[in-house]
Amino acid sequence: MPALSEFLLSAADILDLQLSAKLVVLSAYGSYGRSGKINAEGLIGLARAFLAAGAQCVLVPLWSVPELATKIFMRSLYEGLLRGLKVSSAMSEAMQKVQETKQFTHPSNWAGFMIIGSDIKISNKSTMFGNALADLVTTPGKCRESMRVLLHLIEKSLQRINRGHKNPMYTTKQSIIKKVGPVIGWQELLKSVGFRFEEPASGMPPSVFFPMSDAGDRLLQASTSLQALLGLSSTSTMALSKLLVHPDAADEIIQMVNSFYLWI
Repeated sequence: MPALSEFLLSAADILDLQLSAKLVVLSAYGSYGRSGKINAEGLIGLARAFLAAGAQCVLVPLWSVPELATKIFMRSLYEGLLRGLKVSSAMSEAMQKVQETKQFTHPSNWAGFMIIGSDIKISNKSTMFGNALADLVTTPGKCRESMRVLLHLIEKSLQRINRGHKNPMYTTKQSIIKKVGPVIGWQELLKSVGFRFEEPASGMPPSVFFPMSDAGDRLLQASTSLQALLGLSSTSTMALSKLLVHPDAADEIIQMVNSFYLWI
């Protein structure tokens, strides 16, 4: 068995990091009976280390919570964040969601979550990109070619920026529509990474202007995300589509994948 120091994350390890995360979520579920008992003081100590390393906000549980209650809480929390709520409001909604579940009405199942740090809000651009990507994937039979088109536009923008081109560049909206096909979310995805959509004016048709800079590395991150999705097999893309449309299917998909790996 390897030494404890080789797999144990300590506050000292965290302090060596340089983080830019808005939100870090810690979990104490399943901590009992493995390598000792994780208590509230220990988690708060880790939370303070994350803040000192650069995180803006840390969400910590003060005690262990049943797995299903944790799943309900986390799903509601992230849904709230994606709607643009501040983390405190999203957490309040998540607590209420757990409390409204019959077997988890007792406060021990929902009252033990605490925020340390700033009451952050996920940026609208990040939310827009995530939602747009989800919309694309929900049409798995059509989305792969659309993602290739979007990746080409994003890579073209990165090339121009890296080469220092200053002259504006645009393409017509109709030309993109013809290439991406009948999918939703592509316009929102391009807007989220800096593309500008202009209505027809002075004889110019509806146009899409390429970004002149990559603020926050959004173009680079979008390129990485699209390449990762295009690397999935058609079967995996279909499974991901079902997961996004029907979140309750997550367990079934995970079990299917686990069964697959048991056979190889």
